[in-house]
Amino acid sequence: MAKVRSPNYPGISLVEAVSKVQAVYDKEHRHPADKEVIAKSIGYGGINGASLTTISALLKYGLLESVGNQLRVTEKAETILLLSKGQSDRVNALREAAFAPDLFSELRDSFGDKLPSDENLRFSLVKKGFNPKTVDGVIRAYRDTIEFVNAEEALASDASDDEQKSSEIPIQTEIPMQPHVERSVSSSPSTNAKPPGANGNGKYASVEHSLFEETIVCRISQDCKARIHFDGLVTYEGIKKLIAYLELSADDYPKKDLQQLAADAQPQQLQLQMQDL
Repeated sequence: MAKVRSPNYPGISLVEAVSKVQAVYDKEHRHPADKEVIAKSIGYGGINGASLTTISALLKYGLLESVGNQLRVTEKAETILLLSKGQSDRVNALREAAFAPDLFSELRDSFGDKLPSDENLRFSLVKKGFNPKTVDGVIRAYRDTIEFVNAEEALASDASDDEQKSSEIPIQTEIPMQPHVERSVSSSPSTNAKPPGANGNGKYASVEHSLFEETIVCRISQDCKARIHFDGLVTYEGIKKLIAYLELSADDYPKKDLQQLAADAQPQQLQLQMQDL
């Protein structure tokens, strides 16, 4: 008869464990404390089955560590608690904590970060020798832990994409009206600009004083060109303000279909005038 394994897994998910260790950190920071003090700081009356299960989970995730006969919050837990959601060091610490329990590490090796169905997980655990009556708790804790880590990683990915897009914005932004754009930039600074080194210390003048003129010529229709002249440093915020101004002014101009009707009406009016003559 196959030996039934006791599921040595954290009794709570990582998201709940982080909440519990936050309560410990708020009261004790990283000072060592007796186990009974730890139990009371996370909301229990003292040492009992429930408090021991929670403390055991915090130890398995690496959020608490033993210091002699006492326990204290780990450096990894402090990183998770002090950094904002989505920060890379926090995400790395969470991922390390999630797979610190041996069983969760085994499941990650078997299934990766994308979870299978509960039935698949249950069959796999029972096949490994776990008691069928206890595997549902394992599955619930593991699934909640993986979803928590994946959500944090998604935040980190979004933040990284936003930072990359921000770094790719050029100082001189080309207005995307039409692909045929002519640009001319004068090689001389404006009359109000101070030349580099004018401050007398041998260093170049700051960017605020290095101002250049720039003209963008853009064809916006078959018989119309727009000419935009910049006199000074062009910034991303300035371009956005210019776009907003143009959008507000758009209603002051006739739409293309009205212009076409007016153009079509001119030959007819001329023909009627000639007939009257």
